[in-house]
Amino acid sequence: MNFEGLKIAIQSWAEDRKLTDPVPQAVKVGEEFGELCGAILKNNIPLIRDSIGDVLVTLIILSKQLGHDPVECLQEAFHEIKDRKGKTVGGSFVKEESTQVESDIKTRLLDLLESCRDPSTGSINKYLVVEKLMDQ
Repeated sequence: MNFEGLKIAIQSWAEDRKLTDPVPQAVKVGEEFGELCGAILKNNIPLIRDSIGDVLVTLIILSKQLGHDPVECLQEAFHEIKDRKGKTVGGSFVKEESTQVESDIKTRLLDLLESCRDPSTGSINKYLVVEKLMDQ
């Protein structure tokens, strides 16, 4: 099934379950994104794939509840970024217009995360991250 077919099936599934309120749906998007971040920190590939799917499903439902087509939103976002200039800092793209302060904060945060990575597993120790943030 292509993306358009999946979108229609997901929207129908949500309508059948009377998922019409965008506020709890927005919270659900946050929950699923949090699970994705946790899966990435643990380098759990099956959970990463499942979580990416869950994030997409919740976003498709939310966009329908808010009266927006997710494909159009994606097209608009790509149109906005496609010609953006900038550089990659710590594995993340920083647009040219970003202030030096924003860039410094992002760099420091990425350095902090890397310093909390377990070299044997590649996972980031979230407790160590919290501990280091509390010490700053």
